[in-house]
Amino acid sequence: MVTKSATYSSGQIKMIRLDYYAETAFVNGTLTIQLPSEITVTTADQVSFVGWRYITASEISNDGHTLTFTGINSSGDFAIALNNKTIPVQGNYDIFAQADADGTGDSYSGDSESVTLISE
Repeated sequence: MVTKSATYSSGQIKMIRLDYYAETAFVNGTLTIQLPSEITVTTADQVSFVGWRYITASEISNDGHTLTFTGINSSGDFAIALNNKTIPVQGNYDIFAQADADGTGDSYSGDSESVTLISE
């Protein structure tokens, strides 16, 4: 998983884009993103598996800090746009992703990635 922009200035209101690249196509796959407590996801944010769409309330949990997508059928390249987020105070903020290309199937094991958002 990579961020479109790695460095942000504290206090700015910005779109944070996360891109996840997998080596295999997803068939009924799952993707879970865990965000730090300083960044909250809402239904105004967007995800792209095949085309852009708004994130639904049922995909958001943990007070807006966890995203869970199931039943994914796509190439395995995804993007998430966290729109109009206030960049937190100076520091490093870890974002974790866990993906499984076949969900509960046995063909692929899960993959975990992390990226650090840097606020200056």
